[in-house]
Formats: sequence, C-alpha cells, structure tokens
Amino acid sequence: MNNDSAATNHLLLTIEHFPPMLDTALLLAAAFVAGALNAVAGGGSFLTLPASVFTGVPPVVANATGTVALLPGYKAIAQEAGCTPAQLALAWLLHQGPDLIPIPGTTSEAHLRENMGALDVRLDAALLARLDAHINQRTVAGNRYGAQARVEVDTEEFAN
Repeated sequence: MNNDSAATNHLLLTIEHFPPMLDTALLLAAAFVAGALNAVAGGGSFLTLPASVFTGVPPVVANATGTVALLPGYKAIAQEAGCTPAQLALAWLLHQGPDLIPIPGTTSEAHLRENMGALDVRLDAALLARLDAHINQRTVAGNRYGAQARVEVDTEEFAN
C-alpha cells in the first residue's frame, strides 16, 4: 500500500465517522437550548432533554429529570412524617378517602412489611397540603404512559 492509498483510507475513515459525531453534537446543542427554554418557562429543570422526544425517547423518560428534581423535597416530607417515601405514597392514598384502596406491588417480604407500615402513618392537614402542592399535575412533567399505552388503558389526560 502506498502513501496516497493510506491517506485516502484515513480520510474516508474520518469522513465516515464524522456525521454521527455531528448528529450527536447537534442533538446535545438542541437539548441544551430546549432545556434552557424549558427552565426559563418554569418547567422542569435546566438539565432536561426535551429534544429526546424528537429522537423517539418516550416523553415520560425525556421528562424524567424534571420529575426527579421533585424527589429531594418529597423525601424531606417523608422524613418529616417519620416514614419512608414508599410509605408516604401509600399513606397519602389512604388519606384520600374511604373509596380509594391502594394495591401496592412488592418483590419481597421486606417491602411488604414496609408497605404495611403505611397504615400507621398519620398525615395532618398541613402536611397533606404541602405534599399536594409539591407533587401534582402541574409539577410532574409528561404523561404517565406513552402514546400507544394511552390508547390501551383508561387514564387521565391533563392539559399542559
């Protein structure tokens, strides 16, 4: 192989590998700009990747960073209530009225015992109000299910 042929092969290799890098760079730039606009508009956090939806990522996953941003405040409320985050979710459901019965799933006896502990959690009106203000249909971004699953299940649709 002569030098011209080696240089041509190297050039072809470089050109063939450049477009995916460019696509990735453009996607990250679009995600950064979209995340910044999302944060300025009051939705989610600055690190969201709404451009991911454009690439085929389900909206629930694309909005996960905005939803995950709620977790520290939620954990603080659970700690204040003297329970685990899972127990707080079940206790909140139990405080919604006698016509609502939570049916939690579990993968272990330890989780079952933790879930049963929710029966002993008492949430006063002020704590319930803080919890409702912290996590609600305005603070959680995206749909619960993807487009196909929403066709197949009966679930709420909230205006964004």
